[in-house]
Amino acid sequence: MMVLVLDGTYIYIQKSLHFQFQRRSYSLHKGRPLVKPMVIVTTSGYFVTVLGPYLSDGKNNDAKIIEHIMKCNTEDVKNWIDENDVFIVDRGFRDALPFLSSLGINAEMPAFMKKEYIRIVCAISNKYFQPLSNGNEDEDQVLAAKMAYLSRQVNWLQEYVEEKGFHRKTAQWREIDSNDDFPSLDEDQIRQLTCGTYQMKLCASYAQEHKDGNCDISVHKDEPTLLRCIIYSSVVYDTTIAILLENNMTSSRKLETESIQNQEKLGTKANKQKPPPHEKKRTPDVGVRPGTQEE
Repeated sequence: MMVLVLDGTYIYIQKSLHFQFQRRSYSLHKGRPLVKPMVIVTTSGYFVTVLGPYLSDGKNNDAKIIEHIMKCNTEDVKNWIDENDVFIVDRGFRDALPFLSSLGINAEMPAFMKKEYIRIVCAISNKYFQPLSNGNEDEDQVLAAKMAYLSRQVNWLQEYVEEKGFHRKTAQWREIDSNDDFPSLDEDQIRQLTCGTYQMKLCASYAQEHKDGNCDISVHKDEPTLLRCIIYSSVVYDTTIAILLENNMTSSRKLETESIQNQEKLGTKANKQKPPPHEKKRTPDVGVRPGTQEE
C-alpha cells in the first residue's frame, strides 16, 4: 500500500494583457491571478510528480483537477497507483471523494491545517519593498484635482442620447467606412483625454480581442457625428459593451469627444460639452460617473 499527499499549490503571476487568459487565471479565492500545479509527494517528502499547471478560475478547483487527471490518465498515473492506496488531501478535494472511492482509492482528510505567517510576511514587505508610486507629488496632486473637477461635470451627451433613445436597440446605425472623417490623435492628446496612461496600456489588449476583424464600429444614420463601438468586456464572459462617442470637428481640427458605455443599464465616462440648444438640461442619473476634458 502506498500513501501519497496531493495538493494544488499556487504560482502567482502578473496580470495578463490577454483578456481571455486574464479571466481564466484570476482566482476569486486568492483575489489575484495565478496558475495551479497539482503536486503529488510521498509522506517522506519526495516529489512523485507535478502535474499542470492548470488555470485557476472556478472551473479548476482541486476536486475537478484530480478528476481530470484520473479520467485522462495523465502521465499514466493509473499504472503506478493500486487499489486501496491512500491519498491524503485537504478540503479542496471533498467533492472528488466519491469519485476517488469508486476507483478504490482511500482518501483521508486531516481535520486541521497549520496557519500561515501573514504578519511576518507583511512586516518583511513593509521593510524591504519599494513604494507602489514613485511619481512626482506635485503632478499627482494636479492630476487628482483635475479628475475630481471633471467627475462633477454634467454629462450632456448622456442626456442627449437618452432623450433621443440612441442607446436603445431600435436606434438606426450603419457601418463606418473610409468616407467617414475621424481625427487621428497622438499619444499626448490621448493622455490628456484619459487623464493618464492607464487606458492607453489597455488599448492593445482590447484590440487583440478584435484582431479577426469582428469589431463593430458604426455611425448613427441621423446623427453623423455620433459613433458607436461594440467591444468585449475584459472581465465578464460573453458580455459586450457599447461605447458611444460624439465627434465635433472645428476649423482647427480640435477634437471634443464624449463617450458613453452601455451594458444593459447606461454607465458612462464622458467629456464635458455644451448641451444642444434645443435640449433642456436634466440632472444625470444616480450612479453615473461623468469625466470631462477641459478645453
